[in-house]
Amino acid sequence: MLFLVALPPLLLVTWGLGRALLASEISRVDVRLAGMVDESTVAGERRAEAARARATALARSPVVQGALRRRDLRALRRIVDVHAGTAIMLPDGGGRVGRLRRDASVVRRVEIASGPTKLGTVATAASLRPLAMTGADALLVVARGGTIVAGAHLGERIAEPRTATDVVLAGVRYRGLAARLGSFAAVALIPRGPVDAAVRRAEERMVAAVLATLAVVSLIAASLLRGRRRKAPADERSAEEGLALVEGAFSAVHNPDAMLSVVLETAVAVSGATGGHLVWRGESASIGATAGSEPSLEFALRDAGGGRTGQLTLVAPARGFDGNVAAAVSEVLERGVAALEGVRRHRTIQRQALTDELTELANRRGFREVLRAEVEHSKRSGAPLSLVLADLDGFKWVNDELGHQVGDQVLQAFAGIVAERTRGADIAARLGGDEFAVLLPDTPLAGAVALAENLRAAVHEDTLRRRLRLVTASFGVGELRFDEDGDDLLREADDALYYAKRSGRDRVASAGRQPG
Repeated sequence: MLFLVALPPLLLVTWGLGRALLASEISRVDVRLAGMVDESTVAGERRAEAARARATALARSPVVQGALRRRDLRALRRIVDVHAGTAIMLPDGGGRVGRLRRDASVVRRVEIASGPTKLGTVATAASLRPLAMTGADALLVVARGGTIVAGAHLGERIAEPRTATDVVLAGVRYRGLAARLGSFAAVALIPRGPVDAAVRRAEERMVAAVLATLAVVSLIAASLLRGRRRKAPADERSAEEGLALVEGAFSAVHNPDAMLSVVLETAVAVSGATGGHLVWRGESASIGATAGSEPSLEFALRDAGGGRTGQLTLVAPARGFDGNVAAAVSEVLERGVAALEGVRRHRTIQRQALTDELTELANRRGFREVLRAEVEHSKRSGAPLSLVLADLDGFKWVNDELGHQVGDQVLQAFAGIVAERTRGADIAARLGGDEFAVLLPDTPLAGAVALAENLRAAVHEDTLRRRLRLVTASFGVGELRFDEDGDDLLREADDALYYAKRSGRDRVASAGRQPG
């Protein structure tokens, strides 16, 4: 009879555990995909910026400008022969020297003018082929227009998902995530096969754990019916093996909400309680009856150091609890608490993966995730969404002349300014180096410009000058348009930031607005 009573809740536990396990494994894969995409995006942007810097240096060269004024194609050809991956064009179809690779390269162009007269254009290319990666358990390919142009399976068609999802490539199912790199996309891929196999193995362990738990319940019942005070050694070994399997099933879950419910449901099933309530580190779960005619059982939850972390309360059935129930529940709780602490550590690791350690703002990966979500919300609701990008002027001098420790102090001071002057709904992030971003939901362009001006003025406040070591900040501001995505918004703000830097630094620029 006890077997039949305990079976339904334990089957529910198995079903919930299986769902939680699959979600947990997919979540871990998605975190890794986000890391791969984030690293490739940073590397791609650096290569593109290096190409822009090469083009700018050539555009400023008096030798190049003189050859363009003379329309001397021979001299220009000698220049591009020295600078591989560069082309120089005369205006109005007057000629072109040099060739650019287009298959997997981003191109940066800089126009050259003398007053109102356009002299020509310098273009440099940066190959994205080095971003591609083929590993034992992961791939990263570069695609353009849905076709792979660098990496494994060259020429194959592939989806470019903005959020992690399942994709098929060459007949194999992968978990995939993509990020834009101009007209290209970096696509990270992890095969689903090993993930599904790990879930199947864990599910098999969970079924064994359910059967073992039922065996533990039956052993307790048999012991009480026969009036034995102590189980036979063979029974003790069976119970221990069952509890070990329960522990193995617990350890497979990394979803805190699911784990809390699983521990509670298992304790209720083992004890024969009519309900229960579990509190752990401020989180709680309940099941079944909230009170009974017989006294409830209470168990304190403690961490490895003995500190109290929560409490389990089990509601007694009408006949009360059997004598050996407390020992069985204590065994389940010991393993359950260990699993809960593991979940807590896993959650901490996930949070750290999205946070910049130095400034405690969001990092690039965390910012990208929020940007995708806010763009979708803005398009659904019609609410404005703006972005402020900031770059510290003179920061390289601080690092080179005063050392990286002082540079870190400057970054922390600027991060503090941003955190103090933004709303709770705003998302502030350090994208890398001395580049920061503030995403502003429900804020039009004018409001974002006002915030950027406020931040720029704050950098000049006397109380902060000592910590900021006389650096200033330049800002670029953009607002999402109805036909744009997050990459377009980033590009618009980045172009404005670049314009602010070129216009003298220590100023704010935005689309359609001169630097202030």
